[in-house]
Amino acid sequence: MSGDGKTLHSGLLPVKLNTGLDKRELDRADFFVMTLGRCWRGRAPFELHVVALNNEIDPVRERITATASANPNLRVIFHQESEFFDENSDFYRTAGTYKQQMIKIFAPPVLGLGPFMTFDADVVCIRPFDEHTFVHNGKLISRWEHRHYHSWWENSMTATGIWTDPTPQGLSVTPNVLHSDLCALVSRYFSFRNRVALSELHAFSVNHPYLKTYESEAGHALTWSEYSLYTIVAEWFGVLYNYHLTADQVTAQAVQLHSNRSVWGGQSVGRLSENKHDPGYFAIVQSWAGIPIEEIAQRLKIPLP
Repeated sequence: MSGDGKTLHSGLLPVKLNTGLDKRELDRADFFVMTLGRCWRGRAPFELHVVALNNEIDPVRERITATASANPNLRVIFHQESEFFDENSDFYRTAGTYKQQMIKIFAPPVLGLGPFMTFDADVVCIRPFDEHTFVHNGKLISRWEHRHYHSWWENSMTATGIWTDPTPQGLSVTPNVLHSDLCALVSRYFSFRNRVALSELHAFSVNHPYLKTYESEAGHALTWSEYSLYTIVAEWFGVLYNYHLTADQVTAQAVQLHSNRSVWGGQSVGRLSENKHDPGYFAIVQSWAGIPIEEIAQRLKIPLP
């Protein structure tokens, strides 16, 4: 593991303006940054890398800098997408959801982040943590999921050409804890097959010849996900558990990344209430649930600036 393997103090946040049901992505991102600053307890400031479109970087920087500068616990670094993807890249021909996923895979190796956290604008930090919270004996404490929950596991196997045992759990959705060394293996794997990773993933995002959709997904299956790619490729190289605790080992540590109060639809907004016994560190309030930032803050009893 690069770095000292004992601490985690950086994260990655892609931001795309005017998304979600209410088109308030920047408001959500700013609220997340505020809650991150409130909850970080590390010795040094938390280093948050924010990635935005070239033509959106200025308003993103202006808004979030104003929030972050009021909190000495944060160091926010802003990046344009062009820092990671050249102008002829298939990245720019890819739909928004997949672009966000590509950023989480391909930007961290360029930045040399080592251990890092993935974030989205619809995340809220609700519990204090520090550089040791998500690392145990030099390995990362991440969130895992059973592979039969989502069809992206099957679809990602087709996209990579890797068969994998569906029995062990795989890395779950944002927010999660990853390592840039393993992110780098995605490009390396496709190069072994004489293919360009971004071009292959773009092609599958547009036309997946064997797309699986589970009934529970209501016809909205992903052709691949960043976390299934990350897991499957790291398994192929045989190094996944050199960096990560297994799902069972995470359970034994009793460290839970996701809050039990996360909201995936507007009908479950009642789950958002202050609960000191919630073991989770981050709540997800899905941007398409249509819940205003003001209501989220009120229900969680988080003061707005």
